[in-house]
Amino acid sequence: MPNNDQSLEERRKHITLSTIDKKLAVLCERLSNGSKLQTSINKKLDTYVDHTNVRLRTIENLLEITMEKQKDNKEEIGRLRNRSNASDLLLAVGTIVSGFLGINK
Repeated sequence: MPNNDQSLEERRKHITLSTIDKKLAVLCERLSNGSKLQTSINKKLDTYVDHTNVRLRTIENLLEITMEKQKDNKEEIGRLRNRSNASDLLLAVGTIVSGFLGINK
């Protein structure tokens, strides 16, 4: 144990203000680099969030347009069915009338 205590005492004697200054400078530089890195990450995240918001708005607009087109298509299908039903009805009435008149044998 005396050897360990003696080694510790020698290390304490060798610590000077210049070594403390060097260690503080290194710590300050690391802190500064960490701050720069965090700022860079924050900027990238902000850009990513902005792009994501734009994409979400685009998707919402496309969804709205799609829903409106589906509604228009359903209305068009309804109109075509009504027109087809009317044509079928006229054809049936014409067939019945022609049958009564003896035109269609």
